[in-house]
Amino acid sequence: MSDDIIKQLKKKYTDLGENHLHYLSGLFHSKPITYWDYVEVDTLLSLQKPRTDFKDETVFIIYHQVTELVLKLMIHEIKQIVFEENLNEPIFKDKLKRLIRYTEMLITSFDVMKDGMSYEDYNKFRLSLTPASGFQSAQFRFLEIYCTPLINLVHQKKQKLLPDKPNIDDFFEHIYWRAKQVTIPKMAQKR
Repeated sequence: MSDDIIKQLKKKYTDLGENHLHYLSGLFHSKPITYWDYVEVDTLLSLQKPRTDFKDETVFIIYHQVTELVLKLMIHEIKQIVFEENLNEPIFKDKLKRLIRYTEMLITSFDVMKDGMSYEDYNKFRLSLTPASGFQSAQFRFLEIYCTPLINLVHQKKQKLLPDKPNIDDFFEHIYWRAKQVTIPKMAQKR
């Protein structure tokens, strides 16, 4: 089997116009990768930066970071469905099952927020995060856009304001989340 692997490596690098021996020799100097380094656990664990002294704020931050990671998984699967040129039924079913699992993860993970934090503390430290809101999640907005025609993201009352043949700018002018914009007083601008 090892001779077969060597032949495959030689062919791979020859096809790329490279000398396979340089790559094989390089293996003598490289260090094996560890789980910790591959997943970048140090970086991941350093991303929690509470703004208050409430202990449960860390739970709140991690919950939302995990949510954003799951949304990224969902977008990863949806992009494959939307942009896959050779999408067939087995691939579609597999991607759909993954999306269902990720959605179930998000639904069940909300218990972390509901039961995993002091409600009183949450109501206090949450004030320090104003005007930040999970409603601002860009990934959630991308997920919506991938999952439905834009017309479905325009409130029914606003749909009447659209021209007969709306373009993307028309849709985004009336998209539902624009109604949720908040003015930041000192900056006098909407976010």
